[in-house]
Amino acid sequence: MLFINNDTTRMPVAAAKEIEITNHYREDGLEIEITSVHAVKGQTHCATLYLEPYYQSNYESERLTNQFLGNSFNDNRVYHKSSIKMAYVGFSRPTDLLCIAIHKD
Repeated sequence: MLFINNDTTRMPVAAAKEIEITNHYREDGLEIEITSVHAVKGQTHCATLYLEPYYQSNYESERLTNQFLGNSFNDNRVYHKSSIKMAYVGFSRPTDLLCIAIHKD
């Protein structure tokens, strides 16, 4: 710990613990990896938390509202097509549990 006061004297600095920056979280035999949809293409997992992206001035759920309601996809706009492809890859990874986090708007 370092204290600075008006004097020119300083207290000794305690040894800092170095923290490893990683996208893996491990505890009690459970491992969580935080990554992008692009990185998991072709893989499967027990569970996936899909965090909705905000891209090109819209949330993905705004583009895919009809699909979330069970309607077939028939929108050929560029960002809508890329959203449906990204959602398909992300939603098809888990074998047991899919959680989707959608913005409240």
